[in-house]
Amino acid sequence: MDDDTPDLAALVRLARCAAALYRAVPREGAGIQVSADEIAHAGALDVFADELESGEEQGPDTVLRPSDIRAVCRLLIDVRRNPRSVSAAEARVAREHFPEVEADSLDPLEALIAGYTALLRP
Repeated sequence: MDDDTPDLAALVRLARCAAALYRAVPREGAGIQVSADEIAHAGALDVFADELESGEEQGPDTVLRPSDIRAVCRLLIDVRRNPRSVSAAEARVAREHFPEVEADSLDPLEALIAGYTALLRP
């Protein structure tokens, strides 16, 4: 990873937040198969986070999808800017994994989002 990308702890938080989000909030208008796929992917994200925590070397692109990164970043922005625009479950997930959304300053949240979006660059 280059200097702009998040450290392992931040990747673990990202993966665990995405997994919790997929379990807690079904995609609006999605069918049963899409919901089942999201729950299965949430399990894969948890395994990925466990492996990172145990020191197994893995690149973020092995399980973590660009859509996971975008979903979590969008959630963090929405909870910070307009908490009424998200469901109670979404807000709970964001606050549980990222207390930075409640910080007095935007700096910690902006730094996290910058690191996560750096993962999207080729």
